[in-house]
This record gives sequence, C-alpha cells and structure tokens, in this order.
Amino acid sequence: MPHTLTTGKPLTRLTGRRPLARAYRAILWVLMLSFLLLALHIWREVKTEVDERLGATTRQFAQMARAEFIHQEAMLRLLGSRLLDAGALDAPEKGRRLIEEMQRINPALAGYGLARPDGQLVLVSGVPAGRALPNLLDQEASHDGFLQALRASRMVVGRTYFFGLLRRWLIPVRLALRDGDRVRAVMAAGIDIDAPEALWNVMDVPPDMHVSLVRDDGYVQLRRPVAPEAYAGVYDHPVKWARTQAHDPFEAGALTRSEYVQGFGLSVVSAYPGGYRLRLFGMRILIPLALFLGILLTGYFFYRSACRSQKRYEAGLIHQATHDALTGLPNRHLIHDRLEREIAHAARQDGRFGVVYLDLDNFKQINDGFGHDAGDRLLQAVARRLQAVLREVDSLGRMGGDEFVVLMSELGEARDAEVLAQRLHAVFEQPFDLAGRAYFVTASIGIAVYPDDARDVGGLMSRADAALYRAKDRGRDCICFFEAAFDQEIERRTRLEQGLRQALRQGELYLLYQPKIDARSGRWVGAEALMRWHSRELGEVSPVEFIPVAEETGLIQALGGFALERALTDLRRIQQLAPDFQMAVNVSVRQFHERDFFEHTLDAVRRSGIDPAHLELEVTESIMARPIAGMERLREAGLQLAIDDFGTGFSSLGTLKRLPVTTLKIDREFVRDIETDPADKALVTAMIAVARELDLQVVAEGVETDGQTDYLRAQGCHLLQGFLFARPLSLDALLEGLAANHPQGG
Repeated sequence: MPHTLTTGKPLTRLTGRRPLARAYRAILWVLMLSFLLLALHIWREVKTEVDERLGATTRQFAQMARAEFIHQEAMLRLLGSRLLDAGALDAPEKGRRLIEEMQRINPALAGYGLARPDGQLVLVSGVPAGRALPNLLDQEASHDGFLQALRASRMVVGRTYFFGLLRRWLIPVRLALRDGDRVRAVMAAGIDIDAPEALWNVMDVPPDMHVSLVRDDGYVQLRRPVAPEAYAGVYDHPVKWARTQAHDPFEAGALTRSEYVQGFGLSVVSAYPGGYRLRLFGMRILIPLALFLGILLTGYFFYRSACRSQKRYEAGLIHQATHDALTGLPNRHLIHDRLEREIAHAARQDGRFGVVYLDLDNFKQINDGFGHDAGDRLLQAVARRLQAVLREVDSLGRMGGDEFVVLMSELGEARDAEVLAQRLHAVFEQPFDLAGRAYFVTASIGIAVYPDDARDVGGLMSRADAALYRAKDRGRDCICFFEAAFDQEIERRTRLEQGLRQALRQGELYLLYQPKIDARSGRWVGAEALMRWHSRELGEVSPVEFIPVAEETGLIQALGGFALERALTDLRRIQQLAPDFQMAVNVSVRQFHERDFFEHTLDAVRRSGIDPAHLELEVTESIMARPIAGMERLREAGLQLAIDDFGTGFSSLGTLKRLPVTTLKIDREFVRDIETDPADKALVTAMIAVARELDLQVVAEGVETDGQTDYLRAQGCHLLQGFLFARPLSLDALLEGLAANHPQGG
C-alpha cells in the first residue's frame, strides 16, 4: 500500500501538554512541600515527645528513689530506736523478734544488722545466736561506709553488691543512731534491688528507655531495665561518669536527661538509644510516607494517562487539521507541506517527481441525482481504488470536492508519470455501486512535473490544475500534461470568473430567444430564453465558456434569477402580440436545491402577472436520478416543467412516470443524424412513443433540415426548435418575427 502524505512538523503548534505538565509539577511541588511540612511537624512532635518522656521519667524515678531511701531511713531509725530501747546492744537476742517483725513489715530490706560504734556487729538477721559476728571496720567492703555513717547525720548508701548468703544484689545502707552528738549504735541493712515493694520497681520504664541511678564515684547504684545475668557487668565496675556532663554511662551518643537526688550523692540518668528519635520518627512517618508515595504514584499514573489522552487528542486534532474527514486522506494543508519537502529533496538529489490532479467527471450530477450520501460513498470508494494501485513511494491526498492529488515520487523521465497516470485512470474501467445500481464514473487527469513545469509548490499545483482543466475541455475522461500555453487558459478562466462577478452589476448580461415551432402549423408558439454575455473587457463570451464557470463558482443562482426576471418581463410584451405564447427558462439543478428557490420563482411569477401555464422551467435530466419534492409545488401552481437533453444520461422510465413534468426535449445529439443513422431514428421514435403514452409534449432540439422536420412531424413530435426556423433572436427581432408569423396578432 502507498503511504499517505505525512509531515515532519506539526502544521499547528499544539501546547496542550505544556499546561498539563506545569499543573502536574505544581501539584507535585505542593505535595512535596506539604509532605515536608508534615514531616517537620512529626519530627518536632517526636523530639518533644522524647524529651518530655525523658524528663518525666527522670523526675519520677528521682522522686521514687528519694522516697525509697527516705522511707528506708525512717524504717531503720524506727527499728534502731526500738532495738536500743529493748537493750539489744547488751542482749542481742532481745532484738531478734523486732528484726523479724520489721522484715515482715518491710520486705524490701533483705537483711538487718546492729553494730556498736566500734564496728562490732552484735545482731544480724538470719544469723543464729551464738555465732561469731565480724567487725565492720575490719571488713574492706564495709570499712569506708561504716566510718562515713559515723560521720553522717543521715542514712549512708553504699555501692550495690552481690550478697552471696542471700544470693541477691543489694544496696547497702547504714544509719548512725545518735543521742545528741554521741553515736550509740549503727544500723546496717541491704535494700533488695529486685524487691517488688521497692518504689523504683513499681514504676514502669517506657520501652527502649534505660534509667540509671549513678553514684558520684562512678558506680552504678541501680539500672532499669537490665537482665539479671548482666548485673555483675553493670554494678561491679565503675563507669566513666561526670555529673556535670549528664551522659548515659553505658552508651555514647544516647539521648539523656539527668536529675540529682539531693542528700544521697546519686544522680538519675534516663536515656534513649542515639537513633531512637529517628526510629520513632520513621515509625510515625511511615504511614504518611506510604500515603504520599501512593498519591505520587497515583498522580503519576493519572498524569501519564492524561498525557496519553492529551497526546491522542492532539494527534486527533492534528489529524483533523491535516486529513480529509471523509476519506482519511491528507488534505490541502498537508499536501502543501509534503510538496515543500519533496521539492527540497528533489533539488538536493537532482530528481524529478510529478503532481497529478484527478477530478471526477460530472460528479455534480451524481450528487444531484443520487444524493450527497451516495456521492460521499463514491469518493470513499475512489480513494480506496486509487490507493490500491499506487506504489509505496507515491502519495495520495484529497484537495476537496471530487478532486484528488497524487504525488508521484522518483520519476526517471517526465513521461513515466503517464504510465502511472494510466494505472490511476484504469481504476474507473469498472463500475461503482450507486444506490444499488452499477454506475460508470470517469475521471480527468492533469499532470505537472518538477522541475520541467515549475519549481515551487504554488507553480506545480496551479499547473497541474491547468492541465486538469484542459483535460476537461478535451471532453473529459482523459489524461493531459501541462503545456506552456495552459498559462494563458488559466489567466482566461480567472478573468472570466472575475468579470462574471461584475457582469450583473454592469448590465453586461442579456437574453436571446430561440423560437419553438408548432410542427403541424409552423407557427411560433413559444421560445427558449438563452443567456448571453457581452463583456466590456473580454467582448462577447460564449455561454459554453461562462456557464460552467458560473456553475463552479456558485454564480449560477444569481444568473438564473436574472434570467427568470428578464424573461417574465419580456414575455409580457410578447403576449401583447401572441397571448398564448409560452416562455421556457433554463434552470440549473443546483438552483432547485436552493432552499428559497421555489418561493422566489412563484413570487416572481405572481409579480409579473403572467399566467403560470405560459412559463416553462427546463432542467437537465440529471434531476431524474434524485427527484425534488418541490417540483410538485411548481406544477400545482400551474407552471410547466420540461426535461432537457432527454436521453443523454440519467433517463429512467420508472422515474419519468413519477415526475410532475409536462415536456420532454430530445437532445440535438439524437436529432442530428436521424436521416442517416437507423439507431438515432429508432431512439427518437421510441422517445416520442414514450412521451405519447405518458401524455407529455415533445420538443426536438437542433432541427436544421427539412428531412428532419418531416420525419419528426410524421412521428408525432409536437414542437421543433433549431436554426432551420430561426437562430436565437433579440426581443425586438422576436417581436418582428412574431408579427410576421402572426399577422393578426393571434
């Protein structure tokens, strides 16, 4: 299949995707900014929340620890006072019941001991009476703590240690019992760090947080949470610790808050791992991030979908702007663009190509006869046939109407285009289906060759068009190459069109009348109004030359209206001599299709005062292919209707009997040779017989010999018209002829 014309650049710059992309980027920036603001808000919330948790936990733990130590100090002081009152320093067994009672009341203390100021233990819970007890000053682990207790007025807290006898980790505490400035005894005890009753074990430490109770000497007094198997590593060795730095003793870079427990030489340090904020932020941002990414992906999907839709829409617009809607072929704009590129290519390669204009002959008759829908289907069928015979390198387009253009690339010689044109011409050898009927269509072809005939787009197109019109002038259904003389013809036609537009205003159009003769009596009973044009610039112009131009340019409506008005005016004068004289006016099928034609015609007849029966409208037989409903209105108003050139194209007896016509006019083509051609004689005889059976009047055109007259009269032809009787006459000449033909004015 040949390619259709394409263009390397858009004929119309479409920027629909740019606003779409800008809108998408703007929305994307808004979403990103919104997400960043949300992330910043979440980060601030996380930071505030972590800081508040650390601060609250630190304060609460410090309060718990201080309260626990104050509580245990009070319990020791109470127990010691009771032991002294019971004389336990001298008789230790007197105090054992008090210690056991205190253990039940306060299980957080794992054990109790009572020592004299010299350090000698006299009573220890859980140690049977009579067993020798050590001196605390003699024990390295308790020496410093005992001396510190002797000097202190409050309970002294020692380093956390593992007490093997009870298999527990304890916080040793000592409290000097004084009487004024004199120390009477020292109470010793151990707080079980894992005792459920200890206040620090009542408090819940937030997940991922560690709380440490650190001594000023760098030893950890208590840490929560810690696995029991890790106690030794936590409590047995000092850590790098400085109360002024407030850092976590076990993890550098941790997030910490600290508070000093006044009176006990301890600091509470609460800590989150260094990456906790980021981890918590990641957890908090996860759902918004997923939503954001989901929105981005969804938005991108819709953006791409919108881009594809926009691209298809733009492609559709470009296709509509550059292609014919009926056939799908490139239109005039795209053809022009393609020709420019082909010229540039041929100029570089020193090549040759041809531009072929192809126009369907008598396509207007098809539209008028079969309807525009049938005409459209014919154009589509022609386009398919033409595409089927073209080469891959050739291009096909539609200029508009019934005119096609073919770009024949890569021609070796100029006449190679003729071979290709013959292939195009051959597609019309087979009939087309029109309204269920096989109908033969012909085409005229004009060819211009680059660079022989022109070197630019305008020149090639105008000269291919000129060659096409020459093909029309040569009788159509042929192929014609451009020749230099055609330029003069193009100029002539342009001058005709421009001059015809001025002719009505300048009064250059006029009518002549060719009489119609009664075949029996020889009297002039009517006339046909024939339009003539005498141009001030061009001189006398033949109707054969200007009527087709008027048809093509749409001026035929104005010319037809002028002819009708003038003929009716002249008929009033004629009927002063011949009251029954009938006037025939030619009407284009195109006029019949005008919306206001019937109203204007009937209005003109009413204004003229002429009997409608004396006016006959002649229309070519192409109207038989598609009868017009308004014809009935004309007949009902009394006007006569004639089918002109009967037998030359669309004759259909079935249609003829349904048309409201009154007259058949036999074309001069059949009359010319009736004396010598048996076929023409038979056809004319049949036409007259058909008209007789349908009760129609018959007019024979082109009668030029007596033999023709005799034969037509013998066959029953009613009226004769031709040069034998009179050439077309001016109104005055017609009136003179009537006066001679009707000596009594009748």
